[in-house]
Order: sequence, then structure tokens, then C-alpha cells
Amino acid sequence: MAVTRVKKGWALAVPTGLFIRAVLRDRGEACPFEIYMALKKARGGVAIGSYTNLYRYIWILERKLGFIRRTGRREPADRGLGKTDVRFFRVYYELVPKFVSDPRWSNVQKAVYVVGSAYYKKVGRVPPSRRAKGGRRGRPPKYFKEVP
Repeated sequence: MAVTRVKKGWALAVPTGLFIRAVLRDRGEACPFEIYMALKKARGGVAIGSYTNLYRYIWILERKLGFIRRTGRREPADRGLGKTDVRFFRVYYELVPKFVSDPRWSNVQKAVYVVGSAYYKKVGRVPPSRRAKGGRRGRPPKYFKEVP
């Protein structure tokens, strides 16, 4: 595999997006759990987060950016102890050839969530995540019943 597991201080040498791209490029297609296990093995003792975090990352790559797509291959998932459950399926993904060399692979979440970016600086507004949260919470007083 083209990805190494070298660390630079606290930062990893290979970001998660580039690792996913390398796995899909090497294998052709893979399900999210295969990618998760490969990432866990490649990073060794470094905490990588949960499977749900990686699945969210894959969701961003598929739905928001369009870097990967589903292949149409589905298999019943093994839910442990050798039992297959037909309610859950393994879905396989592949790279979209158009976006293989896109520079946004190195920082996927920054490419999607651009809070504090040039847009907000140009418009002169404060991003929603940095607005002051003051005042009352809940419904405004006009929605409450009058007490005699």
C-alpha cells in the first residue's frame, strides 16, 4: 500500500482522506468497515476514533463532495458470531475518476465546513457557530398562556 504509518509529533503524516483514497485506489472497491480496519492497522497505537466517525467521513465524501460513489454491490453483513442478518448490508464504494487528483482530499472537513473562511470575511458577518448565545431559550413569551 502506498500509505505509511509515520507520525510527526501529534499530527499524522497521512490524513484520513488521503488514506481512504489510497485504499480505494489499491483495492478498486471497499466497504467502510474494511477501510476502518485498514486505518486502524496502519496507524498502530494512535487513536483513530470510532467506526461511526469514519462512516460520517465517508458520507461526506459521497454525498457532499461526490469524491466516491456506491458500486451497487451489497452483501448481508455478518453481525458477529457467524450469524448473518439480512436487515443490514455491506455497501461497497469506489473512487470517482474525475476527483482522484483533487487537492481537497487532504482536508475533507475543511473543504465542506468553511466557517471563518473568506466568505464570512468578505460579507462581514459573524459565522453562526461564533455568534453570542444570550437571552431566553425556548418559546417566546407570547406562546405561553396568560395566568390570571
